[in-house]
Amino acid sequence: MKSQPIASSGGFVFEDIVGSHLLNLMFGRRRYQLHYYRERDKEIDFVVTENHEPRLALEVKSGRVKDIGSETFLSEAGIHCPLALVSRENISRFLVQTDIEDILRLGWR
Repeated sequence: MKSQPIASSGGFVFEDIVGSHLLNLMFGRRRYQLHYYRERDKEIDFVVTENHEPRLALEVKSGRVKDIGSETFLSEAGIHCPLALVSRENISRFLVQTDIEDILRLGWR
C-alpha cells in the first residue's frame, strides 16, 4: 500500500478545518446552510446562506495566495455577497469565533 502523510495534503486538511468549524457554528440553526460553487475550472470553497440567501463566500488557501476568485465571478453566478479569504495569516481569527453571526460580521479580506 502506497500512502501519503496527512501533512503533505495540507490544503485539504486546512479546508476541512474551515468547513468543520462553519458546520459546528451552524449546528441546530436551520436558517443557515453551507454550500460550495463550482463552474468549469472555477470554484468557491464555501458559501454561507441564511434563509437560502447568500451571506458570505469563503475561499480557503493554505499556501501562497495567488488568486482567490473574484466578486465578478460570484455576481455572474448569481451569488451576491461578500467574498472573504481564510488563510494561514487569519485562520486563528476565524477559529476563535463562537457564533456564525460573528463570522458573517467580520471584516474579511
